[in-house]
Amino acid sequence: MPIDPRLAALGYSPVGSAQAGRKRRLFITMEGPPSTGKSDFLRRCPPPQVCIDFDRGMEGVCEHDIWGNEIVRKVIEMPDLDVGGKLASDAERTIAKNSYAQFKTLAKQTFKALGEIGGGTLSIETGGAAYALAQIARFGQIAQLGEVPAAMWTSMQAEFQQIFLQYEDYPVNLIVSHRQGAKFGGATGETDLKGYKEMQHLSQIHLEFQRVYRRTPLGMVVRDAKGIEQFDLIRKVKKCRARLALLGAEFPVVFLDDEMRESIGGDFLTVAQAVFPDTTEKDWMP
Repeated sequence: MPIDPRLAALGYSPVGSAQAGRKRRLFITMEGPPSTGKSDFLRRCPPPQVCIDFDRGMEGVCEHDIWGNEIVRKVIEMPDLDVGGKLASDAERTIAKNSYAQFKTLAKQTFKALGEIGGGTLSIETGGAAYALAQIARFGQIAQLGEVPAAMWTSMQAEFQQIFLQYEDYPVNLIVSHRQGAKFGGATGETDLKGYKEMQHLSQIHLEFQRVYRRTPLGMVVRDAKGIEQFDLIRKVKKCRARLALLGAEFPVVFLDDEMRESIGGDFLTVAQAVFPDTTEKDWMP
């Protein structure tokens, strides 16, 4: 039904109206161990593909997308992290402050630029590194339990989340990847994403990238003629705000060549159309 004019006068508008007349957008967060295709996932996202890169791990992995477009990135300088858990030095904290300010400004400007272009994809590599940078910039502490003082948690959370939630103002897809590690206090082999764990609740869908080894009936890992272990890549839905029916769904990657360089499935379009079944490729791709 039409919005009541008294509410419209206060600035309220239907949620769906923001999407009217422009391409769909999707906010995806993903976690997984190394070599499960997190960075490569960007190659199949709607172009132009832009990456704010904290980890410097993209070169040689996903320079070009499947349409021949060049993936562009800007590297954000990270301070020298002290894994011993000591306070960051003044020099390193200065680097963190400058880089964090640069990140916030750059994210805002990139969303705006892509919006003016008419769409595209912004990738953050990785969300965990971005959060570590924010912590050091604000509080100078790293690798310690309770890096963010309890009294500052709410304000820190609001500030950090707003960087990413800007995607709602533009027809831009947002991809935030996270590394995965052993879960603190969890059972042996239990894992979770590293960094700002609340990020998965902000996105429309959260995926776990898995490498599942092929095994014989006796449980031995299958190897090819060269002795290389054989595996399948799976994208598993861990959370989906937009469509609860997708919880637990798996999207396998099907390789088209023995070198595992070309594949179909488990890509952006597969996920996007699963989240929004009423859409077609034209709703997402140029």
